[in-house]
Amino acid sequence: LETLEGIHNLRIIGNIANTTLFLESDLLIKANPKLKDLSGLRSLKIVYGNFHLVNNAEMQHLGSLDSLEMIESMFDVDDNDALVDLTGLEKVTVLGDRQLGRGVRITNNNNLRT
Repeated sequence: LETLEGIHNLRIIGNIANTTLFLESDLLIKANPKLKDLSGLRSLKIVYGNFHLVNNAEMQHLGSLDSLEMIESMFDVDDNDALVDLTGLEKVTVLGDRQLGRGVRITNNNNLRT
């Protein structure tokens, strides 16, 4: 996968169907050796579930996520060796409970400076 442009209008992943039923969905972007950015997700605001960004060797920047406001459970950024910064995540709130193994995990991104 080289681009996510086909989903550029995606705003919400998962949803709250009503006040008693919660539908959680995960976003997994994994093992895409040619994917350099997340520009196709530039309209994404909410992930009701986990967001995993794992093993994308050419991923350099997350700036396209500057519309993202909330991740309900876990935000996992792991093994993205070309990633140099976390710019674009300034507005994100992660609601995960660390006692349940949720929250933010940023590991093994060898070129990450911030």
